[in-house]
Amino acid sequence: MNNKDSFLVFLKLLVYAATILFFVSPDSCTHDLFDRMDSSVFFACGRAWMNGLKPYADFADSKGPLLWLIYGCGYLISKTNYIGMYVLSCLSYGIVFYYTYKISKIFLKDTNLSFLCALLMGLAYFNVFTQNEIRAEDFCLPFILISLYQACSILYDNPNPRSTYFSFCILGGCTASVLFIKYNVSLMFGCLYVFMAYEMYKRRLNIWFSHLALFVGVFVVILPFFVYFSIIGCWNDFVREYFVNTMKTMQNLRAENSYSPPLLFIIKAVENVSIILCILFSIIVPIIIKYMKRYTVFPLVSGLYFLLATNIYSRYYYFIVCTPFLLFGVIGVVYMLKDYVTFQRKEMEVCVAIALVAVCSLLHIRYWHLSDQRFNSSAYFTQLKNNPIREEFYFNANLIKSKNKAKILYLRGTDVGYGILSESLPACRYWIRQNGETKEMYEDQYLAVKRKLADVIVVKRSNHEDISICKQSGYKQYEYNSESETMLFIK
Repeated sequence: MNNKDSFLVFLKLLVYAATILFFVSPDSCTHDLFDRMDSSVFFACGRAWMNGLKPYADFADSKGPLLWLIYGCGYLISKTNYIGMYVLSCLSYGIVFYYTYKISKIFLKDTNLSFLCALLMGLAYFNVFTQNEIRAEDFCLPFILISLYQACSILYDNPNPRSTYFSFCILGGCTASVLFIKYNVSLMFGCLYVFMAYEMYKRRLNIWFSHLALFVGVFVVILPFFVYFSIIGCWNDFVREYFVNTMKTMQNLRAENSYSPPLLFIIKAVENVSIILCILFSIIVPIIIKYMKRYTVFPLVSGLYFLLATNIYSRYYYFIVCTPFLLFGVIGVVYMLKDYVTFQRKEMEVCVAIALVAVCSLLHIRYWHLSDQRFNSSAYFTQLKNNPIREEFYFNANLIKSKNKAKILYLRGTDVGYGILSESLPACRYWIRQNGETKEMYEDQYLAVKRKLADVIVVKRSNHEDISICKQSGYKQYEYNSESETMLFIK
């Protein structure tokens, strides 16, 4: 396949990803601004960085600078909504689907069947059990798929030595990229490296040169961040906040039993059982059908490694980084059925794509947005209707909007996006409460209140002590109504 054909395949898959995301992503124009969790925090960090605040010195969270840079670019595209993030998500998932196609082609040796596998994986990447918001894990997926492709290429495609060394360089770059998004996910790449290094040893290629290529890839990604943080004088802050303090918060979470034990987590949720069973089936299929002449255990070992590493802290959306391994099951099923199913006509591609978009979208609408549990807080097509939570959100957001780029503090709470219309900025380093917070994080918030660093303070109605502290510090109280969940205190 020449470059023109490859680009055409990428464009098709990009359109496919954009169409699904248009319906299921909270960042698209089909969704409203409220009812968010992690994405509003990431967007606030990106916005703060683009407005000149120093990462990890003026504001901090437990995620890496590359994630904030991505959200900062999304902010520059569209400053008072998440449309910019929708655009970047489409590009990200376009890459995910393209490398899904390329991995499939290594085994199936057929363009049409490989394209079918990529389309079918839409049901995995946008499954309703893990996908209710675009998160850090979603932006790790392109690097995971690229690395998985490099590993499969070396193990099953017999590339020339130069291509093999280049694959190690790409693996290093992808590992470093994920390290600067969510560092615990980057540790999972070690399994891919072991298989790749063993193949280099078997082929009697220069293993030291492979390591050199690996470190070149790591160096290329890390160097710009190191230079930038050194110039602005916050490299030490970055290391302390992103690595040291994040590890402390995780230790505190374990001490507080905030995470379910992995076995209990699996048993108590049928959604998790479904995901795990699908992954186990997918990574066992290559052994059963034996369509791989060598390294039949690679999908099994690497898939289990990702699965076990993911389940340590038992959050449902952590399984997003495991979804690429469902591809092996899809490839196996398509391989077994290829003699019975014809997939040649271009019209069939369109029909399958439309069907999968419809299935993904309808499942999302039903499960996340129209279920009895979430109906009152539904953010799906809510521009057409009001509900109490939406009305409270816009009351608070418009009130904050009266102060351009207001300094905001979420006292004992997390950022829910109230400041997006005013392009608000963090009032202090720990402007939100982090899970498993340290004593320093706790004290920094109350010190900001005492010094009146914040223009706006968001407090939960149930936190009576914090409400009294805000009043004593001279802030004026505002609330949507007597039943609203949050109260605003404005300087």
